[in-house]
Amino acid sequence: MPLTNALHMGPGWYMRRTTNATALLPFYRDALGTSVIRGAEPVYFLWAGETFIIELKADGSLRRERVTAPALHPCTPIFHSRDLQVTVDRLLNHGASLISRSDTAFGPEAFVLDPDQQIVGIRQPKDGELAIGRSNVSSYNPGCAPLPGDVIGLRSILRPVVDIGTMSSFYGDTVGFKDLGKHNGRHLFDLGEGVHLELTSGGEQQKPPKDRAEISNQFIVRVEDHDAFNAALKANGVPFCNDTFRWNSADMSICIEPEGHIMGFEERFEPHEYGVPRDPFEEDLESDRRWRQTTGQHNGNNQDGFDVGYAATRYGAMHYTRKRGTDPTKRPLICLHPSPYSGAYFRTFLHACDENRDVIALDHIGYGNSAKRNEPLTTPEHAMAIGDALDEMGFGVTRSGRVDVMGYHSGSTFAGELAILRADLVAKLAFVTYPYRQPEDRKEHLQGIRSGSWLTDDLDSLEGKWSTNIGRRAEGVPLTRGVENLVEDLKTGVNFWHGFEAVFTYAAEERLPLIRQRTLVINTDSMLTGPTANANAFLKNSDYRMLDHMKLGIYELHADELAEIIANFLDEPIEPYTAYKP
Repeated sequence: MPLTNALHMGPGWYMRRTTNATALLPFYRDALGTSVIRGAEPVYFLWAGETFIIELKADGSLRRERVTAPALHPCTPIFHSRDLQVTVDRLLNHGASLISRSDTAFGPEAFVLDPDQQIVGIRQPKDGELAIGRSNVSSYNPGCAPLPGDVIGLRSILRPVVDIGTMSSFYGDTVGFKDLGKHNGRHLFDLGEGVHLELTSGGEQQKPPKDRAEISNQFIVRVEDHDAFNAALKANGVPFCNDTFRWNSADMSICIEPEGHIMGFEERFEPHEYGVPRDPFEEDLESDRRWRQTTGQHNGNNQDGFDVGYAATRYGAMHYTRKRGTDPTKRPLICLHPSPYSGAYFRTFLHACDENRDVIALDHIGYGNSAKRNEPLTTPEHAMAIGDALDEMGFGVTRSGRVDVMGYHSGSTFAGELAILRADLVAKLAFVTYPYRQPEDRKEHLQGIRSGSWLTDDLDSLEGKWSTNIGRRAEGVPLTRGVENLVEDLKTGVNFWHGFEAVFTYAAEERLPLIRQRTLVINTDSMLTGPTANANAFLKNSDYRMLDHMKLGIYELHADELAEIIANFLDEPIEPYTAYKP
């Protein structure tokens, strides 16, 4: 698969050049129902469904390829309709003229000329909106009037070609569009978001243009990295008529296909990359979000170069930080943080983990950058939310495989419950200390955390959290890490106690014996030394290790050692589980 395949984000724009965009606008706006998003003479941008845009541009005199025969027109937009007759009648009532109408293997089709004598195709897809592997039509709208009920959107670009084999190789092997195979005499390629490029025999060889302005109609795709996409095409000998120019906060190029027509590709800048202050366009941000979600990149990288993003859960969005590994055969390690912090607590640990395994630090619901709540979740609810997030990220027996889970302090409680509820998802467990308390002790702790809010108008109310994270931080922990932990601590505000509530209302003595997975229990010299040993006594399948040289700040001062111990444990073969070992 060519590099360009990984850089192709989806469809972007269909450009139609005309002598007077304002005069042509009512047809596309009122007849087709594609709403104006922005623009004025000489350029209008109209929404054509999903994140696809029609660009009407007034630019000089009529172009040379004003072909009025659908079998020869090199780049025909085809709008899909739920009711062909209704759509065609409306177009004819707004100045269109009917060229042809026929039943095809793809469904009934009609071709009309718009008031500027340019071709528009209409199709009522034979198998409905999802014909030939198309994606679902979403409810996304960039803040404009919806499409008419009969119009699905611009879903096909028809390109008659002289040599369908050569052109199929160009778009599949060189450009890297997903090859959907041959159907009913046409070779289909996926441009993304349910839009297909359809190659059909019968076109004409064209003289390559010297400039894109010589061509009336073209399509432009969005790419993640313009320069890399450009270089990959050049490496395969693809010529250009417009090579790398900046247009409207984007880098863009127009290449020439083997039969002389053109295709554009454009990298839309992220807001922070704009050369001058300006607002981003909603459809570009939506396209970027969809591509990152599809490719697993979600919202890009954080300052450490780790992937960051969100996964949906029944209790709101869960934020995560992911260090990508190089060995897909190794199960990912999921890290669950102590309250009241977030997945950022494991920053140093993530760096210490080897490069082979994916390591993912989640922010529990209510903490870090995850969804906030006014009411606390129980431990099973936290576990279900974590399971939801991992499902959303594509893990599980029937997907890309199970995961291993490591918890620290309250994170261990959530990890254990997740292993019980989701044996289909969790392969191995690691508890780095466990906050087990006797039932009578739990009641006392609950009264303490529910006794009132710590936050007041007085600056002194911050003293306790400052002291915990900075003043009393372990010797050797950098000040910067102390400050980062303080920030994460403060993010939860007055609801910092929700995670502790979940732990102190959880009957661990009843639940821990139900864990079937092999569990590594690491105990350290801390106030949880006794509680961790007591928790281990309930487990049926544990590997207990007392590391009393580890005291405070273990994920900072002993990150390398912890990472090695846990990795070695996870790499050991999984033994068949025997219920209730003696």
